[in-house]
Amino acid sequence: MKKILLLLALQFITAWSINWLALHRGGAERWGHSRTCTNARHVHGFTRGQTRTCRKQVEVMPHVTHAAITAATTCQRLFQSRRWNCSSILNAPEHTPDLTEGTREQAVVYALSSAAVTWAVARACSQGTLYVCGCGSVPQEPPNGLFKWGGCGDNVKFGAKFAREFVDAGNKGNGVYRVKPVSRHKRATAQEAEEGEEAEEELDAEWTNAARTHREVLPYTPIVLQDADAQTKNTRGRQKRRKEEKEKKKKKKRKKKKRKKEPRKPSRQNQAIFLMNHHNNRVGRRPISPPSPPAKPPLTPPTDRLPPPQAGERLYRLYLSGVEVRGVSAGPRLRLLPASSAVARFSRDDLIYVTKSPDYCHPEPRLGSLGTVGRQCNATSKGVDGCGIMCCGRGYSSRALRTHHRCHCKYHWCCYVTCQTCAIWRDIHTCN
Repeated sequence: MKKILLLLALQFITAWSINWLALHRGGAERWGHSRTCTNARHVHGFTRGQTRTCRKQVEVMPHVTHAAITAATTCQRLFQSRRWNCSSILNAPEHTPDLTEGTREQAVVYALSSAAVTWAVARACSQGTLYVCGCGSVPQEPPNGLFKWGGCGDNVKFGAKFAREFVDAGNKGNGVYRVKPVSRHKRATAQEAEEGEEAEEELDAEWTNAARTHREVLPYTPIVLQDADAQTKNTRGRQKRRKEEKEKKKKKKRKKKKRKKEPRKPSRQNQAIFLMNHHNNRVGRRPISPPSPPAKPPLTPPTDRLPPPQAGERLYRLYLSGVEVRGVSAGPRLRLLPASSAVARFSRDDLIYVTKSPDYCHPEPRLGSLGTVGRQCNATSKGVDGCGIMCCGRGYSSRALRTHHRCHCKYHWCCYVTCQTCAIWRDIHTCN
C-alpha cells in the first residue's frame, strides 16, 4: 500500500510544489493558528511537507503569501509581451500541462517562486517583523567604492533555508526512486506461499459447515425423524447455501488479488522532471551580487540578494538561454545531461527543461496553450510583442479607442486644484 501511495505522489509531483502559489489570491487567512495550515492543505493544495513546515513556523506564512503575490505579478509583468504571458499561474492549485510537463515555462516559474520566498523571508528578518530570525551577517569583502557595511542586512541564509524546506517540500518524493525492486526469486516464493494459503482456505471451507459455525449453541432436544422428502429438501438447501458462500469467498479473493498488484516503476520522464524542479529551485535561491549604490551614503546595508524586479530580469534572461536536458541512467540513479551535443554541460546557474514548449499560437489544452486570439499587439514593433510574431501570421484588427484623462491642472492658493478633461485617441490592435 505504501508503494502505491508513493507512486501516486510521484505522478503528481511535477505540480504539487507550486500549488502554494494559489495564495496569490490573498483572502482572509489568519495564520495565527496551526489549524489554518490544515485548511490551506485542502484549499490551496499544500503538500504534507509544506503543511508540516507551516505548522512549525506559522508566523512566517504571511510573508509566504506576499511571496506568492510577488511571484505572480512579476511573472506576468515579465511575459506580458510574449505569446505565453504566464496567465496559467493564476489557475493554481490546478495547473495546465505547460507547468507540469517539464517545459521551459515551468522552469522559470519554479525558479521565480523559490526566489520570491527567499527574498520575502530574508527582507522580513531585516525589517524586524519576524522574531525567529535577525539581521544577516556582514560580508567579509569590502563594498565597492568608499562605502562601509552597516545597518541591518537581509538574512538571506535564513530565507534560503526556509525556502528550501517549504518550496522543496512538494519534491521530497525522492524516496520513490530508492525503492529496491523485488527479485524474481522472492516474488515467485511469495506467489507460491499465497497460492498455498488459498488452497488451505478452500479445503477448510469445504469441510466446514459455514451455516452452523455461526449459530448459537441450543439446548438439547430429542431428534425427531422426518420424512424422506423433508430430509432431501434440507440437504438441497444446505448445498445451495454452501455454493453461495463459496462464490462470495472467491469474489473477495479476486478483489484482494487485484489490490496486491505491484505498482509500476516510475517513468524516466517523471524522474527527470523531479530532478529538473530541484535544480531550478536552487537557481532561484542562489545568491547574486547586487548593483553598486548610485549615491555615496556613509553606510550601505549588506545584502547579496536582488529584490524581485532585478531578480526577475535575471531569471528572464536565463529563460531565454535555457538548456534542454534529458535523463540518462547512471547505475541506480538518473542523471541529467544536455540533449544537444553542441552543449558540453550546464552550470548551476542555468535554467534547464526536459520538454520543448509549443508555439502557443493556437488553443491546445492538451499542451497547455491558450492561443493568441484576441491578444493586443504592437503594430510598429518587430520584436516578440509585434503583431507579426504575436499573431503568428494570422493578421490583426485595429480600432480607435477614445480615453479621457485629467490635464492642465493648476494649483490655487489656498488650497485646491483645478483640472481640465482631455480626450485622447489610441489605436488598439488585436490578433485575429
